Amino acid sequence: SFINSDATLVDKSAAIADVMDRNGNLVIAGLYPRRTGKSTFLNTLASFLGIQDKGLSRADRRAAFEGSTLFETDRAFFEANFGKYPIVKFDFK
Repeated sequence: SFINSDATLVDKSAAIADVMDRNGNLVIAGLYPRRTGKSTFLNTLASFLGIQDKGLSRADRRAAFEGSTLFETDRAFFEANFGKYPIVKFDFK
């Protein structure tokens, strides 16, 4: 995992609040070129919102988000939404 390695991570956690603030009637389409982090962002979103995440405890997921832009700039949003939703993921690869 990037937490335990020397890998570079682009913090896109602030985009989680942007996605959640959208009107529920809108569809968000990630039409970006290959290798721009679409799947990584969706995994981050699922890890943030999900009640459960395969392989990581809630405490470990929370620790991963501590220090992120979202955690530091919008703590009320973080506390209100972290780990609160059931997540269903489909992979069409």
